[in-house]
Amino acid sequence: MLAAAPELAPPGPAAGLAVADVDGDQQPEFVVVPPAGPVRVYRWTDTGLRPAAPDGPPVGTVGVPAAGDLDGDGAEELYLPAPAGPAARSADRLFKLLPCGAWHDLFSDPLNRPARGAAGGRVVAALDRRGDGRFGFLVGSDGWPLRLVELGRDGRLADLARALALGHVVAARGVVAGPLVGSATDLFVTAEGGANLLFLNRAGAFREAIHPVLADADEHAGGAAVADVGGRVGLCWANWDGPHRLAVAAADGWRDRASPAFALPSNARGAAASRR
Repeated sequence: MLAAAPELAPPGPAAGLAVADVDGDQQPEFVVVPPAGPVRVYRWTDTGLRPAAPDGPPVGTVGVPAAGDLDGDGAEELYLPAPAGPAARSADRLFKLLPCGAWHDLFSDPLNRPARGAAGGRVVAALDRRGDGRFGFLVGSDGWPLRLVELGRDGRLADLARALALGHVVAARGVVAGPLVGSATDLFVTAEGGANLLFLNRAGAFREAIHPVLADADEHAGGAAVADVGGRVGLCWANWDGPHRLAVAAADGWRDRASPAFALPSNARGAAASRR
């Protein structure tokens, strides 16, 4: 179990945690994101968690951050979603840690602001859709089109969701990116008040795959996670007013393999999985 000295523990609650190499030194850091206050970066040493980078600027978010190497330089950028609507404290931010130790919000460049979208993100996942080491961020908002933010050859951020058939309007509550069907990175998006979405990766482009078990259209989904279920790919997600699901890939499609205890409805809003 990781434990930090009390004087190093960030005061107040944390909205999210990311494990990322933000400085490109091939060593992971722990990025702690509070609901209000500066982003803080720690590294595990023989004596505990120690600050590994200057504090970032104050942020306001209730979303879980995502990290990925946007520009292929070996250091990961940090995407911080912000909730849409009257409760929003700020717009989405996309931070890069500069060599001088300063944090730069890539969305602060006027040329990049269109990619930020009109609504703050609620959920986000990093994905390398082409398998070339350059990541993008799939961002889901509350009843707005999905966005896929990537860095173009001209150095500007662009939203490629519509061009890649990902621009569905959905009240997204969870995003899973990974090799769900084939070896490339597929996408699974859970939704409240509508069907969940599965997008299959075909050479860096996507197509929607319809499956009633994954769609679970009569429920209101929360967060989701990918799991290894007996050597098969599994997707688990929480439904806030109905049975939770554990869908497992089979030769003839997906099957719900949730046990009665797992499926029992509860107030769960998220899901996580680990290998034993």
